[in-house]
Amino acid sequence: MNGTSNSDLNTQKNNRGLLAPIWHTVLLVFILLIVAIGGAHLQSELSTSEGIVHQPPAVTPLYLSLIVFEWLLVGFVWIGLRRRGMRVQDLIGKKVVTFNRN
Repeated sequence: MNGTSNSDLNTQKNNRGLLAPIWHTVLLVFILLIVAIGGAHLQSELSTSEGIVHQPPAVTPLYLSLIVFEWLLVGFVWIGLRRRGMRVQDLIGKKVVTFNRN
């Protein structure tokens, strides 16, 4: 042990405060809701399309746009962490694997 008791650790966890400002969290949740609702709407439109021959929808553009969107969300969170002087490692509590050999 390093001499730190469980009560000391609990006190440290409770004194941290918010990771991000309220507006940042609200905006992130709002963006996620809009994308989820839009995706559900798009899926329902694709599944109800009528035609003589059923043709599967082109999902590659949808998947690629979602991948780009998810990376933009990662960037949004990363910027919020940087503004607070934090690193991703501080957020998840583990060492982040990097490709550097240093």
